[in-house]
Amino acid sequence: MSTTKSYLLTAAATVTVLLGGYAVYFDYKRRNDASFRRKLRQEKKKAHQFNEERAAERRRQQAEQTAKAGAAAAAGGGLGGAAGLGGGADIGVDDPVPAGQEERGEYFLKQLQQGETLLARGPSAYTEAASHFFAALRIYPEPMNLLMVFQQSLPQPVLELIMEKMAADVRSSEENYNTFPTNTQNVKVIEVKQTVNEAGKKIVRRGLVVQKDYNEGEEIYREDAVVGVVDSGLEDQTCQSCLSPLTAIATTLTTCTDCPSSFCSPSCLETASVQWHSLLCSGKSETGELVIELKQHCEEAKSTVAWGVAMFLAKMVWEEGVEAGEKGEWSTWDHLERLYDLKKASTEVEEKEAGLIRRIIAPSVPGFEEFLTTARYIQIKNKFLYNSYGVTLPLTSSPSNTAAPTTTTPRRTHTPSPNATILTLLTSYISHSCEPNVTVEYVSDYKKEGKAEVKVVAKKELKEGDEIFVSYVEAGERGVKERRKELKSKYAFHCKCTRCLAESEKGGTA
Repeated sequence: MSTTKSYLLTAAATVTVLLGGYAVYFDYKRRNDASFRRKLRQEKKKAHQFNEERAAERRRQQAEQTAKAGAAAAAGGGLGGAAGLGGGADIGVDDPVPAGQEERGEYFLKQLQQGETLLARGPSAYTEAASHFFAALRIYPEPMNLLMVFQQSLPQPVLELIMEKMAADVRSSEENYNTFPTNTQNVKVIEVKQTVNEAGKKIVRRGLVVQKDYNEGEEIYREDAVVGVVDSGLEDQTCQSCLSPLTAIATTLTTCTDCPSSFCSPSCLETASVQWHSLLCSGKSETGELVIELKQHCEEAKSTVAWGVAMFLAKMVWEEGVEAGEKGEWSTWDHLERLYDLKKASTEVEEKEAGLIRRIIAPSVPGFEEFLTTARYIQIKNKFLYNSYGVTLPLTSSPSNTAAPTTTTPRRTHTPSPNATILTLLTSYISHSCEPNVTVEYVSDYKKEGKAEVKVVAKKELKEGDEIFVSYVEAGERGVKERRKELKSKYAFHCKCTRCLAESEKGGTA
């Protein structure tokens, strides 16, 4: 479980369940009680002292237990899985994690206690102890903080076992590519070897290949956007939720009762309110002025990225409060963490944006102020900068001001004048080529309220197993030098697609 995902789950549960539950208790203890952080270390010292004092006694008892175990096995009685560990009070490492917050707290403490009990038995029980410590680590709101406590308090062999389990957990997560994307989307995520670094480690990238043949112009799949944001100055022309043009749906046009935001229908407003608008409404008495300030900042910066990140964070708070049975195998956080990002350092701009978003969301989400550090904000923003697509909405007029994003704001696009930015998950895996074989387009006839949608269309004939590519910049007839310069500036890579290599070999400027 990632730090980001775990913390927002805790924050969302705190808002929607109770203030006195597990999430608040542990967050409070983590931030305010220094003794809590020393608890495991102190108990480890006690266990170590006990081990020294009772070493001889344990050896004697172990010999007796071995003899008894042999006799019991011979008699067909077996050993039992929990002998000596408290009988019915035991908790297994594979026991399901409870859904309720108080029950999760009890589960966490029992896993720690079980680990400490096993640790006191010595090296022979280290493997099982590590399993219980790892089970506690996986559900702790700030696992990296707990891991640091483990590093200071647990024997090195136990810590190494925990780290091995963490690595195995990550590998298991990677295996989820067997179920993502779904078969109905007709594409598959693959790994493509790029090069080998100085240490001999294989450097790979991920991409998408089609699972069947396609003709030119044929639609491959559609995908809901996680976030869709129209360019500054066009807000009054589109639904703020699904980006549908408002001119064609005057009969169902709906406006928020507390702010000027317009939506294509009452149900689209309801969906937005539940998922993000309730936190980002400019009409809220406590935070409305801050929302307006954030929007004004986006206009002045000529970029809607900060607003997109704010929408994303608000949606994630909502998503982590959804019942477990209604979620997919991967959460949106899981997907986002696996996407590439730019490695841009934080500046005063990011500090301002992170500060505004903290002040907007924190009053409704306890602990959010501590969660959204500037460092964490820039990580999320860099994901947006690398993976967002610029799409063209079928609007009839130009922006009402001149604050539309400039070409310095990265967003993948093959058109000269996109007017909206969309973050997707599956489509973000499509790699770049200056000679693309697919296009990513906004679906203007989309009827599913609440979300924008894009479709991926074959630009030329494709055969099963072909990798699909889009152009991250407007390639057209531009020369290799110009294309590579823009790609390097926006996406920090030197393009070596087949077109760039061919043009370079023919004498073009590299």
